This record gives sequence, C-alpha cells and structure tokens, in this order.
Amino acid sequence: MLEAGMSYTLEKEVTSAMTAAAIGGESGVDALGTPFLLAYIEDAAVKLMAPHLKEGQGSVGTKIELVHKAPTPVGMKMYITVTLTEVDRKRLEFDAVCRDEVEEIGRGHLQRFIINNDQFLAGVQAKAKKD
Repeated sequence: MLEAGMSYTLEKEVTSAMTAAAIGGESGVDALGTPFLLAYIEDAAVKLMAPHLKEGQGSVGTKIELVHKAPTPVGMKMYITVTLTEVDRKRLEFDAVCRDEVEEIGRGHLQRFIINNDQFLAGVQAKAKKD
C-alpha cells in the first residue's frame, strides 16, 4: 500500500551519455544534463511505486518542477531520493532531493497518476489512428 512518507533512493554514476552534449547541447561540458536528472527522478518514483501497484497497473507523470543547482561531473555518483508526500486516490505527489558525492545538486516535485495499462494503451492507439 502506497503511503505518504515512503522513500526510495536511486544511485547512478554519471556517464558521458548523460551529458548535455550527448543530446545536442554545448560540447565539452562533461557534466550531468538536466534532462537526465529529470528522467532519473521519474525513474526513482516509478521504482518506489512498482511493488505496490496491482497487476495491470502502471503510472504516468503529469507534472514536474525541478531546480538543477549544481553540476555533477562524468564519473561521479549521484543519489536521487524521492519521498511520497501525498496520496489522493490515484494521484501521487513526490518530493525529490538530488545529491552527488560532494553536494546537493537539485530539488524537485513531481506528480504521477496510477493508470490501468490496457486502457491507457488503447487510448494511445486510438489517438495514433486519427489523421
């Protein structure tokens, strides 16, 4: 059962594939790109939720706020801790604190909704068929 106060920490080592340059940003900046920080915050929230979802359920992200405060160089580990702050039926709110081996690198808040995977995919497929 998902309850406020639950938390999960994801540990990742920053690689060159996770830099801004890797997605077309400024080359030579060998530091974690913000889109990757955002993705790993989402990943941590999904991993926190996964053991508590019923078969056939998943979740989708609907809102995120992120402040990326400090760079993390390639080769350094980062730790992303998400804490479930609110459960309102299918709506879940999370706070995120992101650190590397030296300092806090970011903070964020995200919202996810629990979905029925089959219904969601049916809606996606129906939309894809529209001209």
